[in-house]
Amino acid sequence: MSLPGASNDGAVASLEALEAHLQRHPDDVEAKRVFGLQLFAEANEEPDEAIRAGMMDAGIHELLGIPPAERGTAARLQLGEACRVRALIGPEVDEALLLEAEGILRAALADDDQPQSEAAWQLQSVLRVVLRERSDAWSLERLEEARALLVRGGVSSSLAPNWRAALLQTELQIVQMSAFNASERRLRLRGLHIAWSETMKVEHSAAVLGACIELLCEMAGMAVGKAALERYADADALLARLRSCENEEVTYARAFALVALGRAELGHGTSQTSRLEEVESILAPFIEQHPDLRLHACRAVLAWARHKGRQEALPLYQRAVELSRPLTGTPTFMRGALQCMVEALLALDEVNDRPVYAKCLEMMTGPNDAGALLLLAESALRHREHSSGCLFAEQAWRAGGHLPMALVALWKQGYGTWEASEGASEEVSRNRQCLRMAMSAAGEHERFAR
Repeated sequence: MSLPGASNDGAVASLEALEAHLQRHPDDVEAKRVFGLQLFAEANEEPDEAIRAGMMDAGIHELLGIPPAERGTAARLQLGEACRVRALIGPEVDEALLLEAEGILRAALADDDQPQSEAAWQLQSVLRVVLRERSDAWSLERLEEARALLVRGGVSSSLAPNWRAALLQTELQIVQMSAFNASERRLRLRGLHIAWSETMKVEHSAAVLGACIELLCEMAGMAVGKAALERYADADALLARLRSCENEEVTYARAFALVALGRAELGHGTSQTSRLEEVESILAPFIEQHPDLRLHACRAVLAWARHKGRQEALPLYQRAVELSRPLTGTPTFMRGALQCMVEALLALDEVNDRPVYAKCLEMMTGPNDAGALLLLAESALRHREHSSGCLFAEQAWRAGGHLPMALVALWKQGYGTWEASEGASEEVSRNRQCLRMAMSAAGEHERFAR
């Protein structure tokens, strides 16, 4: 086995010594256990995601090589957690590893069925991971099981705030997955808000406050006008309490970004843009250690740029490129980073790198990802790839994306060129029909020439 890496010379020496020992004594169970656990410990300190994944793979390999009865309680729990964490590294969840984690943790829970056991906590984390390839019914059944574990465990103890926060987040997930109709979702979110309203009045735990802010932002996203602003005002009140929590700067930064980005969707008011400007300064101290906060910062800069005139926006789009570039090589955040990168490069009229990033984004984009499809359509149409640009625009329209007038105009122009070269076909005809509807929705009333 090739040792993936470690954070310091002492750790490297220790790992190399253990690896050498295991090459001579491959059946030494204790050495395997120590080697695997040390790899997990070092992986947790490794900032590079690819190296971290390699170290976790090596540790998982060692501990899975030990018979379950000989792993020991601590090693078994750490193996289950490592399988879960490793399953989440990458653009898609590794289902096999996630189910491996579930099996390990169910066995551990059978041996330690306490309400707030470590096995119960880790198992609910596994059950809350939604797999896109699985049915909604399958995922909902698992979410309900996670909810039951959290209800049982979140009664009282020093860990109760974390359990209660996870409970609210799980209940929010259940609503998001089971209420597809907008009216039903708003009704169920309101019910969830009522159930947690007393908690929101008195809560001072950072974890629970953060989860309550997530709920309020979800409610605001389903509302319009005054109703949305009222929910964001409630979130601001919780943010003020969250800010006073000691040693919770990262939790506050994450929640502040969530509220600011949500508010930015409401319009171009001065308060919204000033908040976006504030987001990056609040996130700046953490973006090197927390890739998700770097992505939040990038999205905030892009939202800020959209509210500016072209000349004022150019430095912001350039900043978005700088923020997103490191994440385009980080598997877990690659899809979001590529979307930010393509948007920024389109705004900058960049023509050399943009097609490469667009092609990478295309490989990771599903048929219902309207935001990414809109960017791919604009990029292709600008690059005179008329057929693919028209088809991306059609996919975006079918996925429910709002097509701005500028993109509809590009689509119309590209369609004319595509039709002239392609001639009559079912694909061209279907695209034409979608273009008609998009033009109408975008407010264009001129007759589309036959």
